[in-house]
Amino acid sequence: MKLIVVLGRKAFKDELSNVFKNTNVPIYSEMNIKGIKSEQTGADMQNWFGGKVDPDFSVMLFAFVPQEAAASIMHGIDKLNESMDGDYPFHAFQLAVEQYTGISRPS
Repeated sequence: MKLIVVLGRKAFKDELSNVFKNTNVPIYSEMNIKGIKSEQTGADMQNWFGGKVDPDFSVMLFAFVPQEAAASIMHGIDKLNESMDGDYPFHAFQLAVEQYTGISRPS
């Protein structure tokens, strides 16, 4: 079991949702987020979130999926990033879920 988290600009939410749908992920969650870039950071935060004065409205999609679906989603995000303007790529993370309960387990 994997947890997939994907962040991107809200303006491209439909394209991102299509990656989840096209990889046959039956259930995923979505949250609207407002990205803020700290003025005190020295790190290169370019293309991640907007500045404090002009925040970037973003979306986060996440899902708990089997390993095969996680690989498909990550591949789909790579393809989506290749097809879009390179200034605002989607950021995707795959995390291992070591233990879980309360959700249906495959038989």
